[in-house]
Amino acid sequence: MGCSAKSLTYYYTLTLSSLIWSGLLLSLFSPFIKPINTTLFSYFGLFYLPLLLIGIFWIFYLYTFKRKSRHLTITILLVAVSLIHSPNYFQWSKINIRKIIEEPNLTVASFNASKYLNIADAVKEVKTEYALHLAHFANDHKIDVLLIQEHTRRNTETDAILRNTPLKYLCNIQESSLAIFSKFPLRNCSLDKYENSVNGALSAILVSPHNCYLVLNLHLPSNNIKVTKNVNGVFKQNNTPTIFDIFLNFGAASEKRSHKIESLLHKIKSTTFQTKKRVIIAGDLNDTPSSNIYHVLNSEFNDSFTKAGYGWGGTFTKYLLSLRLDYIFTSKKIAVTRYNSHNLKFSDHKILITGILDN
Repeated sequence: MGCSAKSLTYYYTLTLSSLIWSGLLLSLFSPFIKPINTTLFSYFGLFYLPLLLIGIFWIFYLYTFKRKSRHLTITILLVAVSLIHSPNYFQWSKINIRKIIEEPNLTVASFNASKYLNIADAVKEVKTEYALHLAHFANDHKIDVLLIQEHTRRNTETDAILRNTPLKYLCNIQESSLAIFSKFPLRNCSLDKYENSVNGALSAILVSPHNCYLVLNLHLPSNNIKVTKNVNGVFKQNNTPTIFDIFLNFGAASEKRSHKIESLLHKIKSTTFQTKKRVIIAGDLNDTPSSNIYHVLNSEFNDSFTKAGYGWGGTFTKYLLSLRLDYIFTSKKIAVTRYNSHNLKFSDHKILITGILDN
């Protein structure tokens, strides 16, 4: 009886350990696998943090009850290796010498104003409040370039920002919810339109006193879908899918985002001769730092958060644990001197601010 119970415990431990090891390995390699090839790895990238926490919990369990188990050694090694991705989520304090000595010569902000867009469609007073609140924030933080996703497509809000801030230049295509406001001239404004007016890639050449930059305001396809449901024999579309619906669509959405990033990089390579390879990419990627699209962008550009950020990098605050979905990337030759994020009224995304120094 004792042997039988011992055998069951062994196989139980081995089975759980194998599942945890497999999950950690798959999440570790998921950023390097394109969703175009297989969408399976996208899910493991999405669950990188939960799998890492499960691995840490399993270490404590094995240490407490199975001190001599080889499973403990293997789990510790896999968790330790998996921590390679953790700086993309969390940054310890670091002293930035250039931040102390020199002020940035360009301050860039990116903001997904999702709730502003929805409220402004219904309440006239809130439309004005949205624009003025954002304008005051831009003035207080001395923002030179403001990139907005899900901006209201109304002249009232746009004019309010232009009137109440030094951001007098605008790149905004009428059918798009993307906008770039700038203190300096913007040229060659163009839009890569996606399946709907909310998502897309808006680009412009920024002509500052120091240099010219290719600025891209990016809002990649989200995981939301219109779900068709059978209601008393009648099929109706539901525009507010559940978390389960979104989860089922995540693989297909990851594949779409991968295609968009490939197209974006091709555009950058064909355009940067005008700006001497100085590029600023900001926006809502709708994906985590364990995704392939983040790996592709991070290998080509500087992630402002990992260069000058501090603490937890979450930007989407709708859930208990904020997710990191919004980013600001710069060319490798551009120094990032500071990075911070702030909660703004009405939006479930934080506004990101980064200072760059480019002489």
